[in-house]
Amino acid sequence: SVSLALPFTVTKWWSMQNNLYLDWTQFNGFYEHPEKKENTNLFFNGAQNFTLPKNYSLSVSGYYSSGFAWGNYVFKSVGSIDAGVQKKFKNRSSLSLNITNIVSSFNVMRMSGDLPSQDLIIRNKNTNSHTGVNLSFTHNFGSDKVLQKRERTTGDDQHTFHLPQTG
Repeated sequence: SVSLALPFTVTKWWSMQNNLYLDWTQFNGFYEHPEKKENTNLFFNGAQNFTLPKNYSLSVSGYYSSGFAWGNYVFKSVGSIDAGVQKKFKNRSSLSLNITNIVSSFNVMRMSGDLPSQDLIIRNKNTNSHTGVNLSFTHNFGSDKVLQKRERTTGDDQHTFHLPQTG
């Protein structure tokens, strides 16, 4: 397998993180007779982050898997696209709107585990998730200022037991 992490800063207001994974697998199994299956999978995920004027930001992310083998099972290709926008306020608060699985491509995951020579045919269809919308408000409480560390003795310090040094 080969894995690449590719972070880029395109401009001051646009950055991206792209990950690419290429994997080759071989399955050697037995179901009444020896079976051998091989599979190459390409997996890509990426995130595009944009800093916009007036403390807004936009993010678009997605992934694609070309399909993969897991033992005797072969999973069909699947992917998803997500997006979000955020507004940061001066009072250390933010408001975010996120949409997941925009094109409903991750809706259904299909899998098969066929060994026709051994009269074994398996078909599976899983419904995972539909398009989702999330609106969230976040506020950070507390002080922005880092307080200087103070030297003080606490009750635990009085009961600290030190082992003698041996040499």
